[in-house]
Amino acid sequence: MQRSQLVTLLLLLTVVHTRAQTAGLEAGGPDVFYAVANLAGKNMVPEPINTTAMARLALALGKDSAVYFLEVFDILEFAMSHLHMVSPGTGTLHTGTLQGARGANGPAFIQLAPAFASAQPGADMLHTMYTPPLSGKMSIVNTFNASDIHPPSGTMDMQALKDAILKGNVYTAVHNTTTPVGLIRDQLQQYKPRAALPWE
Repeated sequence: MQRSQLVTLLLLLTVVHTRAQTAGLEAGGPDVFYAVANLAGKNMVPEPINTTAMARLALALGKDSAVYFLEVFDILEFAMSHLHMVSPGTGTLHTGTLQGARGANGPAFIQLAPAFASAQPGADMLHTMYTPPLSGKMSIVNTFNASDIHPPSGTMDMQALKDAILKGNVYTAVHNTTTPVGLIRDQLQQYKPRAALPWE
């Protein structure tokens, strides 16, 4: 990871850490779980997408709520962003090796952007788009709770979300108007405060 990317992600984590404290999540406590993602077109499935757009996501999960910071760079016609769920054991073959959830696509189950507060009452919270779409650089800081999670089946609480992230079954994607299935993505990975970033 380049130094500028690392600095950006550490800034995201600082904001999430602060917001987590404000939201009543005891930072570093046993009930707080941090996860991060570094979104790029090269991570898209089934084929990489050549784009200069990129994004960073930092997420703090508590027992009953979550705080996240999504920062998107150099994007044209940004429409929406989600967390996606992949069923365990699914994947695609790549150079002869089963990649598991990292190499698979799955349905959206949490909308990150547009943020819930900006949606119209009664809107479909998994398919609400920015109107008009946005371009350039933007930052979204928001919270969600279990009622904002819409898994493919059944229900999901924060513990189940944490477990799914640990198993590698959750990725985040940013969509624009020209690539509605997703422009950039990355798998969510646990981040332990004061530890090296997972992909270093």
